[in-house]
Amino acid sequence: MPFEEAYQESIALARKTLAVMEPGPISVRTGGRWEGNARGEGLLHLNFWAGECAIRFPKVEIEVITGPKALKPTEQIVILHYLIHAQGVPTTENWITFRQIPSGMFYYEPFVKRCIKPFTGLFGRHPEILREFSRGLPTLSSIGLGDISLVLRPLPNIPLAFILWQGDDEFPAEGNILFDETIPSFLPTEDIVVLAGILTYGLLARGRNLLESKQGK
Repeated sequence: MPFEEAYQESIALARKTLAVMEPGPISVRTGGRWEGNARGEGLLHLNFWAGECAIRFPKVEIEVITGPKALKPTEQIVILHYLIHAQGVPTTENWITFRQIPSGMFYYEPFVKRCIKPFTGLFGRHPEILREFSRGLPTLSSIGLGDISLVLRPLPNIPLAFILWQGDDEFPAEGNILFDETIPSFLPTEDIVVLAGILTYGLLARGRNLLESKQGK
């Protein structure tokens, strides 16, 4: 089955599931904001990545409020699955590796290929760009995790920590992405890979744009 067709089937199934769920309690569990009536008609506002979207109930249609003009199918799937699976537990700031997530070993190779290698490949060569991105953001460097790090929160209850250990003449740079230990309470493991990939490629795009602007001066 082509990817696009599979994505659309996944979106349709998630919308069907959400259509019979109550949006008010969903907003509490996800850290969203519900603006609607007792019949379940209205908008559930949710921060996503660098913008805000709203999910219109009961049709379960995603509308972009701020940020990119349109969401990719993979982004829509992650948002919808977050609404379905979020249990509303508070984050603990106890960080775990992807291998420690349930079924993490099964998805580890695509996670490394999609996220760790591209992240380390660019920012290992240009750590100054990542350091510039980290200004004003939470980091983990103060507790000994990485030479450079930044914590991003693509969804209200899901922080991800991007960490870089700089290389030298003897050892290459190394990178990793850590997760709050509660992340399995919000997304299935397959969606965690997709979400980490969305953030990784967002950082890479910003990094390349910044490099081009600096080199063009």
